[in-house]
Amino acid sequence: MIFASSNETSTARGGAAVWDIFPADATDTIRQFLRESTNYEIDDPVLRQSCYISTPNLQKLREQYHIIPWRIYQNPGDAIFIPAGCTHQVPYFWGVD
Repeated sequence: MIFASSNETSTARGGAAVWDIFPADATDTIRQFLRESTNYEIDDPVLRQSCYISTPNLQKLREQYHIIPWRIYQNPGDAIFIPAGCTHQVPYFWGVD
């Protein structure tokens, strides 16, 4: 990441991309969870990047399957390395205008 603007509501972190990285052994469970929670057919919801796991669905994954992602805030100048086989998403940006 080379740039993110900050705003008054996010002075603690400035601009940051928010990554959710899931354990590699949870990928099949996440794939099935996404297929069950979407209203349309996707051949592979993990690889197609056509949906993301919302905050309520993250809570369901935690409660029903004990799957908890690592949450990483990527600030300007930071690089993120994704471990092999780990499902990941960047659902939103923190403090970006």
